[in-house]
Amino acid sequence: MSKVGSTRHKHLKTLGLILIVAAAFILSLYESLQPVYVVSAVILLVLTALFLVLFDMVYAKYIESKELSKDIQAVVNIYAAVYRINIKTNHARLLRNIKKFDPLMEGGMTDYRGPLQELVRMFASEQSRDTLLNFLDKGSYEERLKEGHSLSHEFLDRHGRWIRVQLIEVDRDESGKLVHVIWAFESIDEDRKQRENLKLMAETDAMTGIRNRNSGEARIKEEMKSGSKGMFILVDADHFKAINDNFGHDVGDKVIIAIAGCMKRTFRDTDVVFRLGGDEFAAFAPSVEKEEIGRRIINRLYDNINMIDIPEMNGRKISISVGATFYPISKFDNFDLLYQRADKGMYESKKKEGNALSFNMQN
Repeated sequence: MSKVGSTRHKHLKTLGLILIVAAAFILSLYESLQPVYVVSAVILLVLTALFLVLFDMVYAKYIESKELSKDIQAVVNIYAAVYRINIKTNHARLLRNIKKFDPLMEGGMTDYRGPLQELVRMFASEQSRDTLLNFLDKGSYEERLKEGHSLSHEFLDRHGRWIRVQLIEVDRDESGKLVHVIWAFESIDEDRKQRENLKLMAETDAMTGIRNRNSGEARIKEEMKSGSKGMFILVDADHFKAINDNFGHDVGDKVIIAIAGCMKRTFRDTDVVFRLGGDEFAAFAPSVEKEEIGRRIINRLYDNINMIDIPEMNGRKISISVGATFYPISKFDNFDLLYQRADKGMYESKKKEGNALSFNMQN
């Protein structure tokens, strides 16, 4: 509240109180005054009281409006682009636009609904358009804003940058219906990419660049929870200790990196490939449910392994042992049982020499 407004409010209240006191004084002289004066005093008293009540109501509305304007301005100052939307008239008014990324709505519009489709098409990436349109659809504002006064949505713009849009309730009419909302856009590209990089670092094996054990196992459990069926394998490098002893740990590291590369080339992008630790790896291939197809995939892995050529090993070939199984084999199946079956299969493969494969379907 401004000092001028506050002073004016106090003066008007003081004047009202003086009039009430004057009217009360006149009434106290009721017996010595003519009736016309008494009636006038009563009317003056009633009118003054009504005036003060109405003034307080109007002034309260004025203060509320001023505070709301301050809140809106605070929001406007934070975001790169802000629009005030009138739900009833569909008018969109531009409040702020730093980066000028949407000239289509520059200066506001009398009806934003038609250009909204074009705005989203011009501004959002193809994969983000439908979800952004749904988020900005005013038909569901009432329902979605029941639990709070704001909502947010993150999407990719056409340049591959991450943007967050906030939907903020501004005011409602006497019946409680929304009148105005704000669309507030801000760039979160740097923050989002930093979060994604940190997540990737936490999920990635530093040496090989594929998933680490925690990430791989968690992803397989997600696949299981969603009802995926598939093949699970464990892979172990043969005679890896001898490689380290004879050629050194640097060469051993090259072997691990090379096997990881073969795993990536053999399996699909949608498959889960990860390093368990040391010279052990694992993979889960959703939708691979037949042994014949599984053997074909493993044979392709063997072919890739045979192509590994590490100069320091003087032509010595690398081989692996593989244990494989399928999920699920019963309604009680889980990741631990799956792992145990594949581990038993790999144990059997270790008894053989060179690129051996054993399927195990028994718990």
